[in-house]
Amino acid sequence: MATTFRSCALFVFASIALYTGFAAAESMQRYNVVWETPSRDSTGQMPLGNGDIAAGVYAIENGDLYLLLAKNDALTYNGDIFKTGRVRVSLEPSPFAAGKPFRQTLDLDTGSILIEADGVTLRIWADANHPVYHVQIDSPNEVAVSAAPELWQRFDGCKWNVSSAPIDSPTQDVRLERDGKILWYFAVGDRSIFPEEMKYYDVPQMISEFADPLRFNTFGTSGLGTKERTTARTSNRPVASETAGAPANRPRPCRAKTRATGTTTATTSLAASKPWP
Repeated sequence: MATTFRSCALFVFASIALYTGFAAAESMQRYNVVWETPSRDSTGQMPLGNGDIAAGVYAIENGDLYLLLAKNDALTYNGDIFKTGRVRVSLEPSPFAAGKPFRQTLDLDTGSILIEADGVTLRIWADANHPVYHVQIDSPNEVAVSAAPELWQRFDGCKWNVSSAPIDSPTQDVRLERDGKILWYFAVGDRSIFPEEMKYYDVPQMISEFADPLRFNTFGTSGLGTKERTTARTSNRPVASETAGAPANRPRPCRAKTRATGTTTATTSLAASKPWP
């Protein structure tokens, strides 16, 4: 009889926990953010991330899907956080045409963004255990998908940048292509305000006690294969001199065209690593 009681108690406890989980999910869904129209510009972003990487996600009317990428240790030599870049995902034909059905949902239960547009479904999410993003596109018809990096001119100097060390002009992103794969990265180089800042705050002993988090910091994004797998990379290793100062070239998209009887998938991912040798 005692054994039966313990078994029943365990069953009841498990049932209650399961029911509570479903109830919590249903309760959370009430707070989902829903947009009924595409964004006009980059100010209409939905946030996404996993605590390490982040992205502002937005679809432009009559345009494309954008992911403005960030990483929490993408630090420049003066301690500022730079965006690691922006990825533009284009669909042909575009489901974001004006007047077409559109619904974009920030799904709090799954931590993802769901876009339903003109019969095409896009699900964007970040892996909970790895710095990896996914962009999954489901279409009942044939669709051409391309993803391309968009780079911009880096700058450090502005009225809000106040430091005890001089602020130099930053280096620019380096863009490489190899075997159909694209990588771009920003190399801080052999410079850092870390020593000067420690002296400024009257803790010079920390210079030798802690590793410099800024010197030789390198971060960026790489696109892998026809599924547009994109990887954000951060390291504190020096970059070879022949590539560290190379200018970023105009990006060329990698294009994958498939017939979707059920699913056409493009995947964007972000992970910490070093740049290609």
